[in-house]
Amino acid sequence: IALIYFYPLKRKKIYLFSSFGFFIIVIIFPYVFYYKVALYIALLFLILVLDIFLNRTDFKNTFKNWILGFQKKIIFLIISGTTSLIYFNRFKVIHFLNKYPTKETNQIYKDIVKEDYILGNQFIHLNLVELIPNSFNVLLKYLENFFYPVDLKYYYGFNQIPLIDYMSFRFFSSFAIHMFFIWLVFYFRKKDKLLSFLSLSYLVSISIFSHLVIKLPDTMADRFYFIPSIFLSFLSVLLIQKIYYKINFPSKLKKPIVTSLYLLILIALFSLSFQRQNVWVSNKALFSSDLPKLSNCSRCHYNLAVELSKEFETTKNIELKEKIIFHFKKSIEIFPNTYHGKLKLALMYNMFGEPDESIILLNELINNYKEKSEPYFEKGKLLFEKENYLESFKYFDKSIQLFKNNPDYYYYQSWAAFNINRIENAIQISKIAKDKFPSNYMFPDALFEFYMVLEEKTKATQELEIYLAQYPNNQIIRNKLNRNK
Repeated sequence: IALIYFYPLKRKKIYLFSSFGFFIIVIIFPYVFYYKVALYIALLFLILVLDIFLNRTDFKNTFKNWILGFQKKIIFLIISGTTSLIYFNRFKVIHFLNKYPTKETNQIYKDIVKEDYILGNQFIHLNLVELIPNSFNVLLKYLENFFYPVDLKYYYGFNQIPLIDYMSFRFFSSFAIHMFFIWLVFYFRKKDKLLSFLSLSYLVSISIFSHLVIKLPDTMADRFYFIPSIFLSFLSVLLIQKIYYKINFPSKLKKPIVTSLYLLILIALFSLSFQRQNVWVSNKALFSSDLPKLSNCSRCHYNLAVELSKEFETTKNIELKEKIIFHFKKSIEIFPNTYHGKLKLALMYNMFGEPDESIILLNELINNYKEKSEPYFEKGKLLFEKENYLESFKYFDKSIQLFKNNPDYYYYQSWAAFNINRIENAIQISKIAKDKFPSNYMFPDALFEFYMVLEEKTKATQELEIYLAQYPNNQIIRNKLNRNK
């Protein structure tokens, strides 16, 4: 965009070539952001060298011209490149997450990653015709948060952005405002390139988060607006400046009025920022402070319950029990299909000494989510704690069948096998896990115990020595070996 606006035609070939080179960089390194930044800076340096060579000028004068004479062009070239990085990087990251979920909990639904089984994008079910007015509604909400940031909250998922249709006033308002941006682009194309450039840059940078270009993991988020807000800030200041010069007040009044207006805006925004800063002290403060605005949001109750659970695990403050159960239950009430809400509540019931309540929830999850391994594992642990080792062994086995990349599953199953006198089976499971997770010290440790019971001290010692040869800094295994010697 910067090239089209600011560079003479005879020099565009150099920069168009560099833009093509940048595009190739994005394709070659789709997931490594820092490499792209480094290569992009190197590309800018290459452009400078080409500029010197093709225009037959000395380095000193060319560099001086770049810094002084072409300062505006360079700034916008860098800004455009940065925006492109964000644009392509965002697309690639979402594509990558959808194609290769890194964790079992990243379930895929219609090409989107589920977040804790509570979708952040409430538009996921809409077709294109239904999506367009709601897309404009989100774009309007971004503008509202920018110019009138009094209703800020950390989450804008389900139940937070009401669905609208083409007859909604918000759709017409948003459509008119964005048509105005497009009008600025074309009307000022030659009259005021900076104004036109900023308008177009805003539209391009916000388009990626409109839901019309790609599917997003959230309906909207403040973090999506970081880059567009830069262009909108520039554009707002430029428009205020133009209005200032158009005002026909006497010169003695003009400056004080505008200065007062600026100070009023500055103080108002500073006050809002100052009030909001305490919310971001911790996750607990954020979740609890915003909950009154998000009382109909399942995920927000879940988030607060998880934070309170972490606090309980640390402090063992029993007074938190009632709040934790309330918010988990509220999350489930709002969104009955929540998977992690029920799973976490089951774990907390067990921690509160109510295993029967925990079993009820785990059985429900096992019946409704047969493809998920965690409920089988957690129920196996409960049975293990009740010393029902045979049944627990079966649940651990099922969890491994469903998900083979969790070392805890193998560890608990090996000890369940040991406790039902299947020591050879326990050794076999531990060896499989040791090969699968070579850095995990739990399995050499378990094998040591199993061999010692069989009175095979040499094999037991060898397991620890082999592990220490690869991981000499593990003090737990080293201390165990020393004690044995």
